[in-house]
Amino acid sequence: MVKKTILGRKFPSNIILRKRFIATKLCRKLFFLPFLMLIVTGCSVDNDNEEVGFNQDVENNDAKFSTSLEASSSSVTINWNNEKQTIQGIGASDAWLSDDIENHNKRNEIINRFFRTDGNNIGLSILRQRIDPNVRPDSNTWLWSNPKFKANAWVANQAKNRGVNKIWASCWTAPAWMKTNNSKTDGGKLKTENFSDYAVFLSEYVKRMKNFENVDYYGISPQNEPGYKTWESMIWDYGKLKDFIADDLTWRMNAAGLGSTKIFYPEETRWGDIDNEKWKLTSSDIQNNVDIICGHSYGPISFEDYSNYGKPIWHTEYWIENLQEIDGAIKLGEYIHKYFVQANVETFHYWWMVTNHPSKLNGLIRLDGSTNYTIYKTFYALGQFSKFIKPGWKRISVSNASPYSNIYISAYKNNNNSKVTIVAVNNSSQSQDVDINFNGFNSSLTPYRTSGSENLDEKSSIPSTSSMIVALPKKSITTFTGSASESSPLPPTGVWLRLKNRESGKFAYLKSDDSNRLRGNGQGSGNAAYWMFLDAGNGYYKIKNQSTNGFAYSKNNDSFRIRGNGAGASDSAFWKPGIVNGNWFKLTNKENGANMRFLNSDNSRLRADNNSTNNSAQWVWELL
Repeated sequence: MVKKTILGRKFPSNIILRKRFIATKLCRKLFFLPFLMLIVTGCSVDNDNEEVGFNQDVENNDAKFSTSLEASSSSVTINWNNEKQTIQGIGASDAWLSDDIENHNKRNEIINRFFRTDGNNIGLSILRQRIDPNVRPDSNTWLWSNPKFKANAWVANQAKNRGVNKIWASCWTAPAWMKTNNSKTDGGKLKTENFSDYAVFLSEYVKRMKNFENVDYYGISPQNEPGYKTWESMIWDYGKLKDFIADDLTWRMNAAGLGSTKIFYPEETRWGDIDNEKWKLTSSDIQNNVDIICGHSYGPISFEDYSNYGKPIWHTEYWIENLQEIDGAIKLGEYIHKYFVQANVETFHYWWMVTNHPSKLNGLIRLDGSTNYTIYKTFYALGQFSKFIKPGWKRISVSNASPYSNIYISAYKNNNNSKVTIVAVNNSSQSQDVDINFNGFNSSLTPYRTSGSENLDEKSSIPSTSSMIVALPKKSITTFTGSASESSPLPPTGVWLRLKNRESGKFAYLKSDDSNRLRGNGQGSGNAAYWMFLDAGNGYYKIKNQSTNGFAYSKNNDSFRIRGNGAGASDSAFWKPGIVNGNWFKLTNKENGANMRFLNSDNSRLRADNNSTNNSAQWVWELL
């Protein structure tokens, strides 16, 4: 038997790249899998409640799928038509260190490392900067020649010249003279009489960058970590920051011609502290004056989803603490996965681009004086995402996204549906083979990997396929990226499902005391509400009822009502699924070309109604 090698492992050719049309197992025929119901027993949840265990998908919105087939427990499915949030970018900060970068002998090489995408560069798409309070030392002075202000402008323009279009800034503290402790450090609060002065300071800083330095900030955060007081910092009472934004900052930004500059809030230290009760996220002041809800992920790591507050959600800072090199790098990959998949964030930011600390991983690159530099593994780990996932890309659903303990898989597609990127993180101490299926698309892929011995290394390409088995080495991140072409998804066979109608919001079931006719207003419980698709060839399927073991068919001499006790031998029992939009589909009968319809006026019975062009809710179904 011919052998093929994928990512350093050899497999028989017939189990590595299997075309969907010849696949026979259930996991090769996945149709609208994000809407299938997973019934799981014996699943485990880790101690931190960060990720569910085997056979479960971490996404609350993604339904789960399992069967008795052994392959299903480890199979992963990428669902092309189930789109999630739009990614705005991945970035890092040059706070306090922009002048170190500007003055380094290899500054252009370092800048290229961060913002170009060729070679082993990582193509960051966002730059976060620090608003320097030293440009306003007293109420009568502006020091626009301040070296760090000028260095900020230099780094920002270098990033912009390499394609970065989202450059934004956080402020750690107001100038000392505006604060109760008369110091830029150790907390202190903004004096009430200086609220307006602080708004002027922020707006003038942004305007100066735009008009004199050619840097148009995408947005600003008026306070970094508003409850933390050690280094440069300023403490806010919860309601005061809200009031400052609504009553002072928004007005001042508009008056300065900066109304399009976005306001970030509350930029908390701990992700779990971005709390509505605390920060009044649903208040009219915030809803009307704040553009982006954001925060950091220090302290107890958590992955709450705040997208229900009606604003874009940005992750804006994190750095790996107390972990060195490969362990820290792969843990970073795990956290990026979880913030995108569980918290549904639109961005992820590492803390420092560069560090001058000799031992900590608080930067992606360590500057060794002004002549040399050292690249940390975290640089490449971040690059496994940032190099390939660009602003405007959409995350797409992955069913069974954690098929084994400490394995995490996420997927993304570009905005014209021509490219796909799949990122697989293995944070375990052993290699693992993973079966990945593509639902609704085919793709030819090039893998890139970071591990203990690899740094974004390109691997052998994978020809166009609809499924693959990949070997993920221990402590590694592997990114598969390439072109994609949409294909028709196939329904699953050999598993019991429910059919939910869009109009009724309820389920198709067989009513035995109504001559086995189908109705569309069931609760989805009991064998009469469960159906199995069986391949009948040429895109058609028979739909078997669990209660009768008979098949759904259109009965012509009963006003085309559908019954569920047929023998499944004629065209009247053959149905072809077709996508309507997104998550919904229609079922077309082979014999009469009509579509399965929920008809409320006929005691909620189902008919094969001869209206093939109607996409209204009565004709539209979802598999669960």
